[in-house]
Amino acid sequence: MAARERRAVRGIGGRLAGWLLALAVAVSVSPAVAALRVAPTHAAVIQRYSGDDGLPQNGVNALLQRRDGHLWVATHGGLAQFDGRRFKVFRAHQEVRPATENAATGSGPSSDRILALHEDRRGRLWIGTQDAGISLYEDGVFRSLAACRGICQASAFVEGADGSLWVASSDGVLGIDMATLRERAPLRGETVRYDLLAQTRDGTIYAGGFNGLAVVAGDRLDPVALPDGSRHVVVLKATGDDLWVATDTDLFRFEPASGRWHLWERRRVNNLIEDAHGRLWLGTLDGQLLHEDGAGVPQPVEGLPPMFMVSLLFDDHGNLWIGSHNKGLFRLREPWIGLMADPQAAMNRPARAVADDAAGDLWFALSCSGLRRWRADGRIETVPLRAAIGSECAETLARDRAGGIWVGTSDGFLGRIRPGADTVEPVASWPAGPSIRAIHETAEGDFWVAVARSTVVLERDAAGGGGAGRPVAALEGMAANQIVAAHSGGLWVVSDQGVVRIDGERILERWTPAQGLSSRFARAVYEDRAGVLWVGTYGGGLNRIRGGKVDRYNRGNGLFDDTVSCILADDEGRLWFGGNRGVSLLSAVAADGRSIETVGFTVGDGLIPAEINGGTQGACHRDAHGRLWFALVEGFAMVDPARVRERVAPAPQALIERVAIAGHDQPLAGPLQLDAASQNLEIGYTAVDLSAPERTHFRFRLSGVNDDWIDAGRNQTIVYPSIPWGQHLFEVQARSEGGPWSSPPATLPIHRPMPWYQRPWVWLLATLLSLLLVVDGTRSDATARRSRPARLRGSAGGSPGNDSPGSDG
Repeated sequence: MAARERRAVRGIGGRLAGWLLALAVAVSVSPAVAALRVAPTHAAVIQRYSGDDGLPQNGVNALLQRRDGHLWVATHGGLAQFDGRRFKVFRAHQEVRPATENAATGSGPSSDRILALHEDRRGRLWIGTQDAGISLYEDGVFRSLAACRGICQASAFVEGADGSLWVASSDGVLGIDMATLRERAPLRGETVRYDLLAQTRDGTIYAGGFNGLAVVAGDRLDPVALPDGSRHVVVLKATGDDLWVATDTDLFRFEPASGRWHLWERRRVNNLIEDAHGRLWLGTLDGQLLHEDGAGVPQPVEGLPPMFMVSLLFDDHGNLWIGSHNKGLFRLREPWIGLMADPQAAMNRPARAVADDAAGDLWFALSCSGLRRWRADGRIETVPLRAAIGSECAETLARDRAGGIWVGTSDGFLGRIRPGADTVEPVASWPAGPSIRAIHETAEGDFWVAVARSTVVLERDAAGGGGAGRPVAALEGMAANQIVAAHSGGLWVVSDQGVVRIDGERILERWTPAQGLSSRFARAVYEDRAGVLWVGTYGGGLNRIRGGKVDRYNRGNGLFDDTVSCILADDEGRLWFGGNRGVSLLSAVAADGRSIETVGFTVGDGLIPAEINGGTQGACHRDAHGRLWFALVEGFAMVDPARVRERVAPAPQALIERVAIAGHDQPLAGPLQLDAASQNLEIGYTAVDLSAPERTHFRFRLSGVNDDWIDAGRNQTIVYPSIPWGQHLFEVQARSEGGPWSSPPATLPIHRPMPWYQRPWVWLLATLLSLLLVVDGTRSDATARRSRPARLRGSAGGSPGNDSPGSDG
């Protein structure tokens, strides 16, 4: 089918289909300049999950994302629930149930051989098995349904507009009453089994399979003739009012309203899905994944192994999930970081610096591989340096105020390219061959050049070439790698001796470890709009200097990478850092300044390789379009800050997934009731993030115990040795790095009633009884004392009955 016809069928636009298309085609070659037309490529970010990761079996038959965000995976080895971190596996309960009742099956479905999944409007999960009919999962309980005698194969579900459920089974196309869960009579018509079901926007249900295509009409299945004498339907998908029908030879689009068939592709397709922008993704019988490009032409997706794709699913973050016949589960993340590493243009070399000129062309310096000029029209040219300045080892680039480009090499040669020129002209050289790591033009038109452990000044009159420059005595012994203008006057010079602000020969300000800097090995400096100075170091993290006070940040208090080789600000004033681990964005600074939060972007976001090749001026650059460029250990990366909003995921909803007392799991339904002896309450929580679960953070609180939120970081379990008496509420929230906290929080009411012997009235009664006993004892003792002398009076001076001495008798 012609591209023009495909465009008429599919439309133009949408970004997802351009994920993997490399836009590099040869245009012209000349002896001096090789010209190619290129653009940054976006490589698919592919993650594979297998049995080693907890998947119950490597054959994935069906995929479903439920409303709570979990991904459910149907395999021949059981059912799995995935939150982005781990698989929770449910296996079949082996006890045989009568086929005449809808019986509970305990902790798993009726069979491990699962073919189909469906979530109905009430949030119940329907499970179609290969050999044990249909199971239903609701409120944590599995039930085996009596439909089709509990032994049929159920391979597809569709929920009708009237709320009924239709099942493609080995007993025919069945209807299930959603209230009673009882089976209706199979549809009359064709008796051969249909494996596929689809529903168009108007509610019409179609069935497909070995016997072709049919439409549900009342209590009948009416056949629909296939084009070109085809007999078998391999794929049946509804998109709006139309159907996509793949036969055993071709792919068609069918318009039910007109009965017209459109041949889309003469290719054997075994699965397809349409993305949010109306572009098709196809799994072919020869094991390829194809997607439509901007012209509607199928293009292969690189990076995947050949496989038979049984199931395809786009989740709510735009990730494409692929279930294979025997190679496990794959996730394709949308790439958003562009890479300039085209091997045809020799851009896949260690990168050193990037700068743009007055015409908007970008210049790239590659380690001992000369310069590349990327023109605004997409052409990239190789600009040789050796014949002009004696070296191909470009180390640093800088733009002058006229819009020209200056080049410094790793062996001491300095050259420049005037605005509009195509060639390099020499300016200066240093015979010892030292590395030139920084170039800066002052407001007066002088050029400061960092050469080895010196910084020299080429005054305006001498900057035309030929002079070696005047060394700045105050900077001798410093290996500078960045020189920039200071807001309050003078220049910031960043070196292996910290950071200084200098005006002429006079140092106005100095920041080293003696003044609180985290390391003397400074790499980058940036002054923000509020006048705060940010200093990045090699291995020593990040420093924020305001009002003479230094706040230091590393991986222990929120920094993504302890190496900060460059600092860039985007159009919104947000700070971006480049380091050994990748690129990161400063998303928040704590009110007390003691910690920060950064969002890191690495290989999982398409930054391949992730390491920034810093240490020279120009290693990172913001161009005239606001895009950020980073020199990598292989090629260059381009980040569009406007798209970072899409990469900071919305707050994932927190979920309480486990409650245990002394190691014994408790039911999750309803409030948690604790008795007097309950100890060691363990609460496990999670949040579903299928894109970047490693970026999810949690916080929790328990009323009456810790009323303020406690930051749990990435920890997903809290243990309370003991809970006070009374009513409590446990709350947990989640968020993705750089995003807001989820709302509302997940909650768990906890009730620990006070035992009767601990109640105040019991203590009061016990106290009163004790007092009564004391009083009664006191009275008894007093009575005894009063009666005792009378009984013992005769024994005071002799035996009882005798008169006392001295009596008259």
